[in-house]
Amino acid sequence: MHLATCVELLHNASLIHDDVQDSELQRRGRDTLWTKYGTGTAICIGDELISRAFYHAALLEKSARVPALIRAVHEHINQTITGQTQDLTLAPDTIDEAVYAQIAVRSLPFIASGAHDAALEQVGLCTGDFALAYQILDDIEDQVEDAARGGGMNLIAILARTHGDAAATELARARACDLLHRARRNALELPAGSGTLLANCCERMLRETEARIHV
Repeated sequence: MHLATCVELLHNASLIHDDVQDSELQRRGRDTLWTKYGTGTAICIGDELISRAFYHAALLEKSARVPALIRAVHEHINQTITGQTQDLTLAPDTIDEAVYAQIAVRSLPFIASGAHDAALEQVGLCTGDFALAYQILDDIEDQVEDAARGGGMNLIAILARTHGDAAATELARARACDLLHRARRNALELPAGSGTLLANCCERMLRETEARIHV
């Protein structure tokens, strides 16, 4: 429960800060935090959630593994901040697909369980591919709105520069499917069936995505 709470707190903190950075007025049909209470308050609340995530990581009963968990939480936060900073500072014309992937991809339960390095590496492979696929599919959904704001970090705009508008969406969708197939395969190879839920998520997203690919 502490690990799940830690992950959820970090996730929500990233959404709050991302909405401030992107000047998003709504999230899932509701006013974003900064539009209701101001930018300063939203930033402080996001910071509080990050701080509380460390608190829950420190409460793990297996105290010998707490230092490794704290380091992992810090590393994930650092990767997120690096990605957000690059999103702010890189000019859209300088962002190619390789840089996009680096920015978009950022396991605590395996660290807490004392899993060996090979399992941790496998977790990184499948979650990294899943996260990048999810971001690509999100870009497809948001391409019109993002284009109105200049394109920026949307993969469709990046691909359109070299492949044209007509092919960009299909290429992105095919790339997401490739990533989901690989993530599913790696998730099913995780020990003790621990990757089953992720594999099922990949399968569901694949069905929805492949149905939209024009043959």
